[in-house]
Amino acid sequence: MTATPPRNDRRTIFGWAMYDWANSAYTTTTVAVLFPALLVDEIVPEEGFRLFGLGIEGEQLGSLHIGFGALMIFAVSPVLGAIADFSASNKRFMRAFAIFGSVFATSMYFIGSGDVIPAIVLFLLAQTGFVGSIVFYDGFLPDITTPDTIDRVSSKGFAFGYLGGGLNFLLVLLLLLFHEEVGLAEIDAARIGM
Repeated sequence: MTATPPRNDRRTIFGWAMYDWANSAYTTTTVAVLFPALLVDEIVPEEGFRLFGLGIEGEQLGSLHIGFGALMIFAVSPVLGAIADFSASNKRFMRAFAIFGSVFATSMYFIGSGDVIPAIVLFLLAQTGFVGSIVFYDGFLPDITTPDTIDRVSSKGFAFGYLGGGLNFLLVLLLLLFHEEVGLAEIDAARIGM
């Protein structure tokens, strides 16, 4: 078991904030922009997709993903939060969920035209890893700060997240705009961006 770092340690806080930098790249680029666009333009056929006997278009399926993802967060977060509060394994759980989510988010590269079910499954598994890691990430905040610094440190995490997510989105946007110049089809640039 590793020793707990002292509270308000600059290196620890920087490392904690950098995790927000990294995970915000996934939410701003994949969740908010690329995956919904690919779902509508590439993955779901023009005639829609039959899910549980209902005809669903790409935009509707994207909305269902968002709604089901929020429901999943609502259902899972209290359980994971309790584990985070009463476990001495926050770091291990966070690492496991982060790796789990990263593997499935990276696997979304292989989703092609018409791969609706794989797209749904991979996205939900990536979201599960992301949400799980965030619960444990947030659980570290009271352990690395004191009551007089917790707001400032939390704000630093948000700021790093906006910077990381924005920078990643800018780089992906440039890749999409100049995909021909680098020898990629637009769909391949979007898949790399995810």
